Amino acid sequence: DSVALKINAYKQAFVTVQGFTDSTGPKVFPQTLSENRAKAVKYYLYQKVKNKNTKITYHGYADLFPVATNNTAVGQEKNRRVEILIVPN
Repeated sequence: DSVALKINAYKQAFVTVQGFTDSTGPKVFPQTLSENRAKAVKYYLYQKVKNKNTKITYHGYADLFPVATNNTAVGQEKNRRVEILIVPN
């Protein structure tokens, strides 16, 4: 909800939701999971954003850009995330 408030502060913005996951499981699974994670956040944000001209896209990056090691449970947890980029127009 706090991200939607930030987006609402702009008359128009480009928003990209990026989904990530850890490297566990079959290779196809992380890609699908990261896309579904990002898509769910996109649709949630779209419901909360007042200006429907705001363009919100999403991308799944699977385990391509880890922020921590995938060799520990703590590191894997940190890699399961969504990042949101807001570019004012």
